[in-house]
Amino acid sequence: MKRVFDQSMYSTRLQAFYQPLIGFLPNLGLAAILLVGGRLVIDGSLTLGAFTAFYAYMLMLISPMRTLGVFLGMAQRAVASGARVFQIWTGHPR
Repeated sequence: MKRVFDQSMYSTRLQAFYQPLIGFLPNLGLAAILLVGGRLVIDGSLTLGAFTAFYAYMLMLISPMRTLGVFLGMAQRAVASGARVFQIWTGHPR
């Protein structure tokens, strides 16, 4: 029972560290796009319409990518839980 608790705490600590990081990185990327794209528009090498379209497409892409990350984490937990249930069911605990 203590091993399960320790593994749960380890998983929770990892999630508490990586969840904000995963949420922050796309915003950092968007800031870089705004900075570089804004400079290109000011310099005249990129039109405002093209930059706006690119930025809108990037915003539309970020949400599914975050969702994919959440689903991959859930799938990993489900596989680990299924393996543990199978170990208990077959009588071969680690």
